Amino acid sequence: MSDIVWTTINDHLEAAPNSCEYINNFLETLQFCGLQQFNNIKNEFNRILDLAICNENEQVLVDACSDPFVPEDPHHKALSITFTIIDLKPLRPLTRLVYSYNRADYTVINDEICNIDWLSILSCGSVEEAVIKFYDVIYKIRDNHIAQRTGYTGQYPPWYSRALSKAIKEKFKFHKKYKKYGNLCDKATFELLRERVKRLEKQCYDSYMSRIENSLHTNPKAFWSFIKNKRKGSSFPSTMNYLGNSSSSGDEISNLFSSYFHSTFLQPEPDQNADGGTVDDATPNIADVSSIEITEDAVHKLLSSIDPNKSAGPDDLPAIFLIKCSKSLSVPIATLFRRSLAEGVVPVIWKSAFISPIHKKGPKNQVGQAHARWARPAPPRRGAPPASGAGVWGAGATSTRARREKEDSMWRMSRLGIIHTQRYKIWLMDADVKSQIAQFLKP
Repeated sequence: MSDIVWTTINDHLEAAPNSCEYINNFLETLQFCGLQQFNNIKNEFNRILDLAICNENEQVLVDACSDPFVPEDPHHKALSITFTIIDLKPLRPLTRLVYSYNRADYTVINDEICNIDWLSILSCGSVEEAVIKFYDVIYKIRDNHIAQRTGYTGQYPPWYSRALSKAIKEKFKFHKKYKKYGNLCDKATFELLRERVKRLEKQCYDSYMSRIENSLHTNPKAFWSFIKNKRKGSSFPSTMNYLGNSSSSGDEISNLFSSYFHSTFLQPEPDQNADGGTVDDATPNIADVSSIEITEDAVHKLLSSIDPNKSAGPDDLPAIFLIKCSKSLSVPIATLFRRSLAEGVVPVIWKSAFISPIHKKGPKNQVGQAHARWARPAPPRRGAPPASGAGVWGAGATSTRARREKEDSMWRMSRLGIIHTQRYKIWLMDADVKSQIAQFLKP
C-alpha cells in the first residue's frame, strides 16, 4: 500500500488513480463500505504505511506523537489519533396492535367477503369515497375474525424457545427462594436448572443460526432481523437535529425528515408544447385509459402471485391477507380499478408509500445525513405472470431484466464475500460466507 498517493480533500484524504490492480480493488472496497482515510503523517522514507480508516467524517484527527512510549520504527511513525464517540440513545418504538394473520380462519373471511353486495356499495359517490368504504368493510371483517395482540420487544433474543424461557424463569424462581430461605433443596434445583438452561441455550442458538444460514438466499429478511436484534434498539437516535431545530418525539422527527426530503426535490415545471408555449389544461388527453379492460380473473391472478414475505403498505393489509383472500377480493378491487380508470382519478391511499430514511455518513443525529428509500408494492413471486399496467395500484410486477440484474448483482456480492446494509457492513474474503457470518455473530 506504500504506492498509494494520498491527497487532502476537505477533511479527509483521497487516493490518486493507480494502475495496480490490487490497490484499485482495495480502494474500491473502501468506497463501497463508505470508509475514508485520515492519516497523512509520512515516515522517514516519505511514505504512508499506516492507514487510519473510519466511516465517520469530521470525527477523526491524526497527528504525529511527540512523546512515544518506545523508540520509533523508521517505517512506522508513532501516531496520536483522536476520535469522537457519540453515545446516542435509540428512539423508543411505539406500542402497536399486531394482527395474527397466520392464524386466521380465511374460509370464514372469504365467505363473508363474497356475501357482500360490492356493486351497490362501490357505485355510490366518488372513487375516493368508494375506496374508503371498501377499506372500512375490510377492516371491520379483519377485526372480527383475526386475533390481535400488542406488539412489543421481548426481553429475550429471537432464538430463545418457549421451553428455554420457561426454564430461565424457573431458575430465577429457585435462586430467589434459596437466597431467602437457605434451603439446600432449592439450591440443588437451581443448579440443575442452570445446567439445563446452558444446554438449551446452546441448542437453540445453533438451531437458529442453522436456519438463518440455510435461508440466507431465500429469506434474507430473517438474517437482517437477527442483525437488528444484535444492534439492541432502533437505528434512529432519540434526539435529531435539522437546520437548528431539535426534536425528540417520533412525530416531530418524522416532520424534520419530511422537510428535508421535500427540499431535495425540484419543483415541477409547467408542460410546454413544441412551440415553447404552456399546454392548456383543457387539452384533451391523447390516450384513453378508460378503454383498458380489467377483469376479476386478472386481478385474482395478480393478487395470488404477490410475494408473501413482503410487509404491509399504508393500507395495513399484508401480502398474506391479499393472497389468502385473492378470489373474494378480486371483485371489489376490479370494480375500483375500472372506476379509477374511467374517471381518471387515483385514490390518495394508492399513491401513498412508506419512506425509510437511511443514514449515509456523518453524525447520526443530523437529519441531513440520510437519503430516502421508498417501500414499493410487493412484487409477484418468481415465475408469476406479468402484470401489464397494474403496477401503479400495488399488484404490479418488476421487470424481468431488472430482477435478473439485481440477482446477478447479489450473486457477485456473495462471490466476493461482501454483504452490505445501512451502517452495518461485513467484509469477508476467501471464505464461505454463511459459516463466517455465523462465527462473526456468535454471542
